[in-house]
Amino acid sequence: EDWELFSTRIKKEIDKISEEAAGNGGGNVLVVVHGLLITTLIEMLDSSKTKLGVENASVTKIVYQDGTYTVESVGDMSYVAKGKESMEI
Repeated sequence: EDWELFSTRIKKEIDKISEEAAGNGGGNVLVVVHGLLITTLIEMLDSSKTKLGVENASVTKIVYQDGTYTVESVGDMSYVAKGKESMEI
């Protein structure tokens, strides 16, 4: 599929997920996707935070409130470092 079709599909689905969560009282939602989708979504929402090469298993935090998205963090791997520290006894 081309860029326009791909990005339109992503936006439609993220809006659906966000609106459903908001309609159910809000809260955290975990969405597991591949790096291309994450990079595309960030580019669409806040191109200043686009990061190429988002690592596998990284955490990207996007907040949805009152119809607006805010990209809070991209590609966070801090939990990996914390896990390694807890293994060093």
